[in-house]
Parts: sequence; C-alpha cells; structure tokens
Amino acid sequence: MQLELTTSQKEFLRQESIKDFGEIKIVNDTIEWNKSYHNKLIIPFNKIFAIGEYTTDLGPFEPDAYLVFLDNQGNWEEIPFNAIAHDDFLEQLSRHFDVSIKQELPKNKIDSRYIWPVGDKPNSLFSFISNENLGFMEKVKSLLYGKSYQIELTAEAKSFLNKTTPLISSKSDFI
Repeated sequence: MQLELTTSQKEFLRQESIKDFGEIKIVNDTIEWNKSYHNKLIIPFNKIFAIGEYTTDLGPFEPDAYLVFLDNQGNWEEIPFNAIAHDDFLEQLSRHFDVSIKQELPKNKIDSRYIWPVGDKPNSLFSFISNENLGFMEKVKSLLYGKSYQIELTAEAKSFLNKTTPLISSKSDFI
C-alpha cells in the first residue's frame, strides 16, 4: 500500500530540498540549477547528447543517485536526485525528450544506465573504479560513508557519444 502525500506535504518537502540542494528548473530550453547564491549550473538542451542515471553505495548520508547529462565529448554534469524535489521537473524533461525520465536504479548499489536517446545504446554508462590508494582522511570517510570510486565512461559509451548528434536545438554550452 502506497501512501499519497498531500499538496502541503509535497510543498514542504520541496522547500526542504531547495534549502539543502538549491532549486532546479527548466527555463528557455535550458536546465538551471541554482545550487547556492554564487553557484549556478546551466545546461542547454542542444548540448545534451545523452541522458543517464547512476547510483553509488554512498547513501544514506550522501546523495547516492544522480541524473546525468552528457555532451558528445564525454563530459557530463550530474544532478543528485535529492535536488529534484518535485515531479514537475522530471515530467517537463520527459515531455521535452519524449522518454520517461525517472530514477529507476536501486539506491545504495553501484550501477548506471542510459535513459535517452532511446534505441541502440550501450548497456552501461559508467565504470566504477575503486580508489585503493586513499589518504588517511579519505580512508576514514570511506569507512563512514562507503567506498570512494573514480567514475569513468565505459569505452562503449565513449564510442556511442562520438557517433551521436544532438536532437534538440539551442544556442549555448554547458555553463
């Protein structure tokens, strides 16, 4: 049995998330994430060559599920699903890219997947390489919060991105 939140409960959770993670919205064919007063991420739709998701085993004290926007050079910007405090944002993205965009991978598990473009795509987006040579503080942190990983695109994902062209038009770069 799934409990439905009231409108006021949803708004409360949205406001709490904004306090912790900043506000994310779609403005004029761009994704804008105001992380803090002086820290803003802008991702134009025309620079998005692929959308994916990855999860880590770092939760529950750290974000462990991310929505990822990739360009054709293998660069990416990631937004923790914790920052996406309302379904409206995901619904707008889903409509714009004509695909269901939502968190599907289980939290606290290391995994990744492609969401968009649909069709022929790699099986895995990222490979997770354990950092064995950690300093003292990093070792303490990894004991408290889980392992630290270096995240890299798989060779299959790099090849896929090099062959992909953007399907959305706009005028700027990741900022």
